[in-house]
Amino acid sequence: MSYSYSKTQNSGSRALVASLVVVVSCFFLSSLKADVVVQSNGKRIDGVTVLSAKWDQVLFKQGGNTVKLIGDKVASIQRESAYLQPVRSAISSGDYPRALSSISKLDGRGLKGWQAAELQYLKGKVHLVAGEAAKADGVFKEFVAANKETKDYWLPHAIYGRGQAMLDLGRGNSAQTHFQGLAPYGPTWVLRAKLGEAQGLFLAKKYVESRAKFNEVANNRKA
Repeated sequence: MSYSYSKTQNSGSRALVASLVVVVSCFFLSSLKADVVVQSNGKRIDGVTVLSAKWDQVLFKQGGNTVKLIGDKVASIQRESAYLQPVRSAISSGDYPRALSSISKLDGRGLKGWQAAELQYLKGKVHLVAGEAAKADGVFKEFVAANKETKDYWLPHAIYGRGQAMLDLGRGNSAQTHFQGLAPYGPTWVLRAKLGEAQGLFLAKKYVESRAKFNEVANNRKA
């Protein structure tokens, strides 16, 4: 009798454990599939679903609420993508050859929409951080041309990337032109652009103007 009770109790315990494993696994998998929004003030918002991401506005679901943020207030977004995750991971770990290899494999997969746009942006970013400024500028240029009308979220990032590429190439005047092109994208981008302009002016040996621009950034309350 006691054996029967013990056997029944053990079966019940195993069933309970199995149920808990399923629940935890489902929760873990759902967390992996969640999107992330990072605000310009550094606040990270996990477990959301990005509904729309444009440079002027990011819309996402957080629980039962729909949240709208001005694009200028969003530092970065990460939408769940099995295709893009290997590229992102390689970039985060500083393994740029692996990132470019992953990008090369994805180029022929026919990605559409935001995944195709982000893949192209990431390609430019990898070339830039890998010290291949000329290649980065070429990729960013194509990105801007292809995504300007759709107002893709990464558009100002790509324009800024072109400015950074020009700085790396020692082309101060060209860098200024790209940084000045960030004016329509909001106060945060304007401030970053001014810092880039200051660097461009310095490279162009316009030291007085460069110092004035640096001071302008330093004196800005948002700096």
